[in-house]
Amino acid sequence: MKSFAYSVLFFLSLSLINSPQRLKLTLITISAAGICQAIYGSLEVLSGIKQSIIFELPVTHIATGSFVYKNHYANYLLLTLSAAIGYLIATMHITKTGTKRERLRRLIKFWLSNKVLFRIGIIVMVIALVMSRSRMGNSAFFFSMTLTATLGLIYFKPRQKSYITLFVSMLIIDILIVSSLFGLKQVQQRLEQTSFTQESRDEVIADALPLLGEHPLLGFGGGTFYTIYPHVQNQTIQHFYDHAHNEYLQFSIEFGLVGTLLLALLVILCAKSSISAIRRRRHPLPRGVAFASFMATVGMALHAIVDFPLQASANAALFIVLLSLGVTSKAISMRPQHN
Repeated sequence: MKSFAYSVLFFLSLSLINSPQRLKLTLITISAAGICQAIYGSLEVLSGIKQSIIFELPVTHIATGSFVYKNHYANYLLLTLSAAIGYLIATMHITKTGTKRERLRRLIKFWLSNKVLFRIGIIVMVIALVMSRSRMGNSAFFFSMTLTATLGLIYFKPRQKSYITLFVSMLIIDILIVSSLFGLKQVQQRLEQTSFTQESRDEVIADALPLLGEHPLLGFGGGTFYTIYPHVQNQTIQHFYDHAHNEYLQFSIEFGLVGTLLLALLVILCAKSSISAIRRRRHPLPRGVAFASFMATVGMALHAIVDFPLQASANAALFIVLLSLGVTSKAISMRPQHN
């Protein structure tokens, strides 16, 4: 039933987000949700309270927002950051350099527009992402942003100075300055101290691999991992694992080769559409939408290697909407419609 609901959401997104105005509104809505999560999660930690405001869960030095699990929170912020950065690209004007007066006019116009709020919102979301202390969440964000920005730098024609300025400012302001004040060093230390001898996730994967051979084509069924894994769990693992901490393995066990290949094909086709839009579209809006979709796809693909972000319904639903935007970015017409 959950798989069916996600499928309906995908086709609804394709059907309803069918105009430039709705594309912009979708990116704005996703970004606003991420900014609210970032403010809520970071303020809880910085305020020093012992229990969360809404759910009365214990509050530590790690930001989790309205999520229980920090890595789900980090993945959600990764997706909303993709939308926010995509919106900034979508609203860039393709103009020639012009005179000093024209450049000054555009600069003043920028500071008086809602783009400034988005820029501040991106900084807040990056701060919250760093405060989540999620190793792969932060790594996936930085890598996916860098890769997608590089593709844009190669294929966006004409190449705008404002595009280059945006990512240089993110590198300097968001990552090197602001994030270092809110715990980027602690995340780096966690990455450096990561050791397979201290982690049991790799043992869970090793124990679960034989399950692939029992029902290779159709799998055990969606949501059954936590019931079948205890039968093969190593006695040295003391924790209860309801998920495999590797989405590729868990989907293969639960849905088999057929279901997993269908899901992989869907993601690949959407990613291909977004890459095509990045390469061939000239209007900033489909470029920005394609950027958001592809960055979210790369980030999710990386994070899913060591965690289970798609098991959180909020993350899965948001990811599906962003996947659909990749298809829309390639096909949507930017010509004005006349009644």
